[in-house]
Amino acid sequence: MTYLGPSGSQIGHKESIKDTARVLGRMYDGIQYRGHGQEVVETLAQYAGVPVWNGLTNEFHPTQLLADLLTMKEHLPGKAFNQMTLVYAGDARNNMGNSMLEAAALTGLDLRLVAPSACWPEAALVETCTALAKQQGGNITLTEDIAAGVKGADFIYTDVWGLDGRGEGKMGRTYRPAARLSG
Repeated sequence: MTYLGPSGSQIGHKESIKDTARVLGRMYDGIQYRGHGQEVVETLAQYAGVPVWNGLTNEFHPTQLLADLLTMKEHLPGKAFNQMTLVYAGDARNNMGNSMLEAAALTGLDLRLVAPSACWPEAALVETCTALAKQQGGNITLTEDIAAGVKGADFIYTDVWGLDGRGEGKMGRTYRPAARLSG
């Protein structure tokens, strides 16, 4: 394993992402990219010639969801994913909200995103993932109703409000206390 941080690589500056992908693909059996833009990881995957996985981008964080799904299986070993209910309470416009949608689409989870409607993911992604989740026996629900959203949940996942600089604003300050987990 080799770590190439921002100062250890010329990726996207003096060397194109395509060229970097080709070089790293000759040196390694796989590449994990953890950075800002989803387009970078997609370009690496297109040109590297080896498996490339997204360790985190602004848009998605699938490796975190993979770890979360494994934890869920560990805690409910007899249940299939399409028999589990996962609630995400937080600003669902971020990479975690998007990745949870994709996880539900692939596994058939009953996913409930609990947040003010202004904090819901993009409608096109929700629509696509909902259709795929239904094919797997799952469901995706977006709701502002905290009590209804968490009722009967197997797992409740929370996240920060306004991490990416959008700020929490009045909505976050008023919604967050009601969504706080305790006990």
